[in-house]
Amino acid sequence: IQSGAVPMEADPGIVEQLMSMGFSENGSKRAALAVSNADVDTAMNWVFEHMEDPGFNDPVIPTLPPLITNSNNVSETSTARSAKQLPAIDPEVINMLSSMGYTEEQTTAALMATDYNIERAADWLFSHLDDLDLAVAEVLGRNVSAHGDSLSVASEVTNKVAEMDDGEGRYELVAIISHLG
Repeated sequence: IQSGAVPMEADPGIVEQLMSMGFSENGSKRAALAVSNADVDTAMNWVFEHMEDPGFNDPVIPTLPPLITNSNNVSETSTARSAKQLPAIDPEVINMLSSMGYTEEQTTAALMATDYNIERAADWLFSHLDDLDLAVAEVLGRNVSAHGDSLSVASEVTNKVAEMDDGEGRYELVAIISHLG
């Protein structure tokens, strides 16, 4: 864990003590993570300040540190992370995002692009509707260089758009229907 990064796991001792005080397991885990597993008193104070927050009792989804930028100012994505230990993605999270009409590959890419935060992943999917295949390819490491793979991905997307082309849009207005009232 990098300094300043949120720990990946809550301290079981802190969670157990908070649960013995009557707090939920998910809320206790969230508190321990929020205070970087400092101590029970600090975590308890955090619980009192945040127990009314929406999502307080929602399951905690592990997060990764932000994408690392190398000396060439290129973000490392799944290719760089593949050497690191990636958290297992909860199948329930995949199902939740897939139920919105996205493929498993698209939801996995969205989670990877947003440090495994489900709310941000849903927003990422919605904000990339126009170029979703290209964005997924970039996140999954298929866009490795500016010359090679990105051109093949771009040409693949262009070919899909060309297949949908049904000719020039020449239309003639025949009538206007209006309802007043």
